[in-house]
Amino acid sequence: MVSAGNHDLLPTDSAGEDGIPYTVRFKMPQQYMPDDPEDAILYYSWVHRYITVVVISTDTDYFEDTPQYKWLEETLKSVTTPWTIVAGHKNLYCSSTYGNNERSPDGTRGDAGSLTNSLEPLFEKYGVDVYLGGHIHAYERTYPVNTNGTFVDLASVSVNEEDGVDVYSNPTATTHLVLGTGGAGHLGEDWPDPEWSAKHYEEYGYARIMFTNSSAMKMEFVANGNEDDIGDGPIVRDALWIVKD
Repeated sequence: MVSAGNHDLLPTDSAGEDGIPYTVRFKMPQQYMPDDPEDAILYYSWVHRYITVVVISTDTDYFEDTPQYKWLEETLKSVTTPWTIVAGHKNLYCSSTYGNNERSPDGTRGDAGSLTNSLEPLFEKYGVDVYLGGHIHAYERTYPVNTNGTFVDLASVSVNEEDGVDVYSNPTATTHLVLGTGGAGHLGEDWPDPEWSAKHYEEYGYARIMFTNSSAMKMEFVANGNEDDIGDGPIVRDALWIVKD
């Protein structure tokens, strides 16, 4: 399953493709592509056992009262599974200084502050567990966070003494994962250290997410080096358990 991003949809970033190749190549559930890409339905959801996965489009309108916003609220409202994961191309939280991570709520569409201002109230209201983003060519994991970064649920965070892996127990906010590592080595940006940021790496790699049962999720970031040093092969650079009663 895929989500549309700026290099698919935005006129400049897509070299004028304006979403057409994306929608021709990838037929996602509930997708409809009219003549005007701005009217495309590029958001969808599906259920797999314990999880409802909701994919949104962060480069078309998601503001309150838009069709995507209304669809997202109705979708989140109807979730009956123990876990809810939302995924989109751009991030609500990323500590890199790259421009789209600007936290101002008055920022342009696709900026972190704009996404947070519009969508985070829905995440809070309907208990979204994890948000998966890309766009930034790196990996980052947050602590459970909401309210535009002003609330961080550190009380839910502990460390497993046997393997040193972080555990979030019954977190009261969403965990955000930046998974843009297919394009690692591109940025070279500064990475400040806000309270809500747990780990970040600028390396090639991928994440794997496993649900051992209806109350336990494990995420591992598997890294295999950067553009200067591929390293000795894949290594689990970061791991996390989220557990819920």
